[in-house]
Amino acid sequence: MQLDEVRQVAEVEVIIKLQKLAMRVHVDTVVSDYAVRINRATRNFPGIERGAGPRGGIAILTLAKARAMMHGRSFVTPDDVKAVASVALVHRIEPAAESRIDGIDASMLLTTLLQQVEAPRQ
Repeated sequence: MQLDEVRQVAEVEVIIKLQKLAMRVHVDTVVSDYAVRINRATRNFPGIERGAGPRGGIAILTLAKARAMMHGRSFVTPDDVKAVASVALVHRIEPAAESRIDGIDASMLLTTLLQQVEAPRQ
């Protein structure tokens, strides 16, 4: 797709209003802790050279709130967190050289990591 083919689908004001609405979505401390545990796990996970910093956790929760709102809920579930974690973190981690040599990229590492970090029961 070329730049001149991109078309506007929403006004800036609408996007800002939606962002403000998403900020109001409730996150229980148990769900917030789950996002933090995922983010922290990137820092000592086998195959990851450099894990995500604190902004990674913030990004997970921001995206999870938006996802919850898009699904018509006023609260975030562990499934919301798990669904957006890779998107929030994939560019924030660096696979170790061994992983890269083995053809394992950041997305694959995060998929494995998410299977190993236990989600809270709903």
